[in-house]
Formats: sequence, C-alpha cells, structure tokens
Amino acid sequence: NPKSGDRDGRALAAQSYLTPCFTTWLVSGLIGIICIIWSMSFGFSFTWPYHLWPVSYPVVILIASHYYGKWRAASQIRMMCSAGICSILFFVIYTATIAVLSYLVASLNLPLYDRQLAQWDAAVGFDWKAFLAWMNAHPYLVKMLTWVYHTGGVQLVLLILLLSMTLKILRLQELCDLYVMTSLVTIVLAGLFPSAGAYAYHAPESALFNNLNPSAGLWHIEHYE
Repeated sequence: NPKSGDRDGRALAAQSYLTPCFTTWLVSGLIGIICIIWSMSFGFSFTWPYHLWPVSYPVVILIASHYYGKWRAASQIRMMCSAGICSILFFVIYTATIAVLSYLVASLNLPLYDRQLAQWDAAVGFDWKAFLAWMNAHPYLVKMLTWVYHTGGVQLVLLILLLSMTLKILRLQELCDLYVMTSLVTIVLAGLFPSAGAYAYHAPESALFNNLNPSAGLWHIEHYE
C-alpha cells in the first residue's frame, strides 16, 4: 500500500532526526556548559585547534549528506545518512566533552583509593600480580586483547553504521543514551573514589610484564598527576 508505505517512511524519518534524542543532546550541552564555567573559574585553558579538528570531519560529511539527500529521492538513504552521521557527530562531540570533564573531576584531588581497592581485591581472593604474571606468560592472548582494546573506536563506528543501515533507529538512540549514562557514572565514581591504577600502586617488576607494552597501565600517570 503506497500510502501506508509513505506514512511509515515519514515516521522513520521523524525518528531519524531524533538520533540521538533531544534529551541526550540537552544533557550533553549542559555538561559542556558546566565544563566551560568550571574551566574558566579555576584557570584551565583549551588548545582549541586540537579539540575541534575531530568534529570537522563529521560536520563536513553531515553537510554533504544533506545536499545529497536534497537532490536524491531515496528516502531510506537519507534516513540512513541522517541517523548514522548525526550519531557519529554526537559521539565525537560528546566524547570530547566528557574527556574535559574527566580532567576537571580529577582536579578535585581527593585522597586516592588504591590501597582500599587492593584490600578489596585481596578480600575476594584476587592476586593482581599473579594475574599479571599469568597474562605475561600468554603473549598471544595479550596481543589479541590489546588489539580488541585499541579497536574500540572502530567497533563503535561499525556498530553505528550497522544500526543506521538497517534503520534500527530506536536501538541507535539506546546506544547513545547508554553511552551518556555509563560514561557519566564512570567519571563521577572516578572523581569520588580516585585511583592512580594497579600498575602505579603495585609497581610490579618489569619481568612480570615484559611481553606487554612497557607503558601498559601507566600512560595516563603524567596527565593524572
């Protein structure tokens, strides 16, 4: 039924323009405002070109997709482009924002909880150094897990593309919402219960992780301190 199909198409189009939903964008904007006020109040500064360049790519693609959709009649392609590119643009902007927030929260300089965390590990029978030595003895497993870890961004982009190409708009919205909620919870907890990390606290001998990257678990220390 053409009329029914048009109605479904309009409904999908309306949903795609809400990807991520308005509330998610609003929360992101509020976080951005908080970061700006906090930074200006306590003397932090931004190297703007460094923070702005990742945003330029999805913005350019978004503009190009808008004009493509204007001259092309394929409504599904327009919806796919709108949902996918808006989501990628959101992830780029929001990730940059919460990265700044994580620095600001760390600057609260609350007492470190590394000792308590180590005690909790011991209470449940977890020996971190023994686990590190076991991982070090399995270099192929380490390489695989390292590859999985460092391709997290690529996995996210592929997931967004998959959901947008299959017009799973509501699932795409859910992905954006979950990213906001989990990242905020993580950053707040990291600020209230700060930790320099297991590598910094336990200071393992180099022989325990000679099959790992020498800076494993320590790359953040300079910025963190």
